[in-house]
Amino acid sequence: MLLRFDQVSKTYRGENPVEALREVSFDIDTGMFVAIRGPSGCGKSTLLLTAGTLLAPDHGEVVINGERPYAMSGDARASFRGQQLGFVFQQFHLVPYLNLLDNVLAPTLSLAATPAAVDPGIARDRALELLQQFGLGDRVRHTPAKLSSGERQRCALARALLNRPQLLLADEPTGNLDPENAGLVLQAMRAFAASGGAVLLVTHDDRAAAAADSTFWMSDGKLRQQPHEAVQA
Repeated sequence: MLLRFDQVSKTYRGENPVEALREVSFDIDTGMFVAIRGPSGCGKSTLLLTAGTLLAPDHGEVVINGERPYAMSGDARASFRGQQLGFVFQQFHLVPYLNLLDNVLAPTLSLAATPAAVDPGIARDRALELLQQFGLGDRVRHTPAKLSSGERQRCALARALLNRPQLLLADEPTGNLDPENAGLVLQAMRAFAASGGAVLLVTHDDRAAAAADSTFWMSDGKLRQQPHEAVQA
């Protein structure tokens, strides 16, 4: 099992505590493309951050590729995250003053000075290969400001795949895209899952959810599986 949530709970403390995750349990195996849907504020982003080893749960256990990241030290968890996980966001989060090639190479920094450090030449070849694959081979020296939204998201997807992660975590990756570019991004995610990875997608987009193999509905911090036929209807 690539990702397992076992009775995971998370509460944001304060004057009015919010139970963002309530005993959430689910599994994702290699080859799976899973979508999480639900209204704003239901806990979707908290679930994704927790799966991404960025937000420790209060209770329950998260297991990724047989490892328990929240039992690791902060440095070990960061290295593990750099090797195992790729992230794609609605707002792209590209570095504005770096060109596309350097943006795609940015994840190598998380593995620098660790046993998983990537040879710079190999990383550069991999980055150029991905940019070519996503139709950006002639834009490698351009900064993000010179790209369309679709091109920026394809660059962000190339960056997420650079370190050959096992699990791709995507937060509304098609939210700012036209139908053509949204289709290209979803097609690339399906190909990633089919090649032996897995995708966990948080979305409000009907098109994106329809591209997934299975869908969960989230409400008030609880998760339930939704018949996929209902998503496509």
